[in-house]
Parts: sequence; C-alpha cells; structure tokens
Amino acid sequence: MYKKFEILFILILVVGIGFLLRARLRETYESWQRASIQSSLPQAQSYAEVQQLQNINDGEVQNVDEVTNATSNAPAETTQKNLETEQLNTLEFANESAMPQEQTTQDTTEIKKPNAIIPESINLAVPFTSQAPYANWALPYQEACEEAAALMVHAFYTNLTLDPARADKKILDLVDFQEQYYGFYKDTTAQETARFIQDLWGYTNVRVEPAKIETIKAALTQGFPVMIPAAGRMLGNPYFTGEGPLYHMLVIRGYTKDDNFITNDPGTKRGEGYVYKASTLMNAIHDWNNGNVESGEKLMIIIEPN
Repeated sequence: MYKKFEILFILILVVGIGFLLRARLRETYESWQRASIQSSLPQAQSYAEVQQLQNINDGEVQNVDEVTNATSNAPAETTQKNLETEQLNTLEFANESAMPQEQTTQDTTEIKKPNAIIPESINLAVPFTSQAPYANWALPYQEACEEAAALMVHAFYTNLTLDPARADKKILDLVDFQEQYYGFYKDTTAQETARFIQDLWGYTNVRVEPAKIETIKAALTQGFPVMIPAAGRMLGNPYFTGEGPLYHMLVIRGYTKDDNFITNDPGTKRGEGYVYKASTLMNAIHDWNNGNVESGEKLMIIIEPN
C-alpha cells in the first residue's frame, strides 16, 4: 500500500513540475525542432555567387574558376565602399534634391531571364537584424519592421555586416529620414516603403508587384530578396509577443524543396532564417490599408541592385 502511494506521489510530482515548466518545455521543443529544420536548409549564397551561377546556366561563363575568383574578389571591393560610407556621420541618401518617385505595379514576368533555371531550393545569405537590435521594443522600434526589412536587403547587396550597434543606428537613421522628408514613418505601405528605399539609397529599380509564389521564386533565383507586407497575426509565429503585430513586414530570402519559404523576420530575435510554410506566408501577405489589414492587397517589393 505504501509503495502505491509513493508511486502516485511521484507521478503527481512529475505532472505538476511538467505543468509549471510547460512554457519552457514547449520552447525547448520548438528550439530543437527549429534547429533541425535550420540544419537542413540549403547553403546560403551571396548575390555575387548567385549571379555567377546564373551566368554559368546562361552559358556566359565556361570556366568554374571564374566563379571562385569573381565571388572572392567582389566582397573586398564592396567592403571598401562600405568603409567609406560608414565614415559619414550624417544621413546618407543618393540625391537630396530628388523628389519621391511614384511607384507602380508591373507585370512580374520581367524579373525572370528567358533561360533562367528555377532550382528546387535556394537560400540567399541576407544579413539579419531584429527591428529591436537591443531588445528595446518601445517606439520607434515596435514600428520599425519596414526599416529593418529594407536594411537587411540593402546590407545583402552592399556586403554590410549588421551587428547590433550598426543595425540600431541605421534603423534610427531610416526613421529620422522618413520623419524629415515625409512627416511619418509608422505603418508604411509597400509603395511608401519602396519610395524611401529609392529616395534614401538611390536604387533605380524598386518595384511593387502582385505577390505570387512563382514570381517570388523567380526573383530569388536571380538573387533578389523579396520584401513582403503582412497581416502579422496571420503568420502564427510563436516567438511574437502576444498575438503578434497587426501589420508587419519581413524578407523572403529563399525556399526549400518541401514547400517552405525561408525568411528573415525582424519581429523576433529568433527571426534569422525563420521558415514558414508557403501556404501560411502567402495567406498572410497583405498590404497596409489603414487598419483592416487582412483585406489589404497581396503585394511584394523587389529591389534590384544598380
């Protein structure tokens, strides 16, 4: 009889401890599951590497050594340019006198080369930053997903490392730029986000287009990360605080052969290479429309380097 009570007591104790630690146990399991998914992701590629592989597929490069030499030399040149840029302590943009350019939606077929090969998976080496690099989620950081997403794509093209100090400064610079030139920075639509990207950094080909799986994959294949606006609560990210943001913006950096999109999601410190089911992500894509975001247009932003 005593032994039965002892076993029952132990069982109750184990169940009680499990109940008290359920959140931590779930987080541990999700972390393990995420690590398992991460380990199976395609190898991340730089923009130069993707372009050189495209040249091989198009028959423009015959010697594989050309790829190695080109990709090893490109970052050094870009880094030098970045070092020069980083010496500037003021807001940087291409043309102070430039007026904001009106963005229009276009036929997305232009992003795909005639002979481009769509691989079964791809993963672009887009640098990551949370929109709150120091985990300070007060304003302006809680509203800075658009700025963080744009910064990650810009960093990808310019070979810029996003340590917390640099990311924090750049995000604040982006907020200041918009407040100074447009009078606001919160909840920017896809068109408004494309405008500040073009005005600030001088990219000449920034397009807002209908979001479709095939055109997203075509852009990624060409080495172009894709920014998407989303109804944040439809994403179901367990690392968001509470239900998650009403409106959100993130970067699609790749896809897998088993119907997943690889993203850099600035809404969480665990957002680097975060994997969403393609169906989940596509369902959540909605542009800002002054509140009823779940009925917003399904759009994406594509930035091509100059």
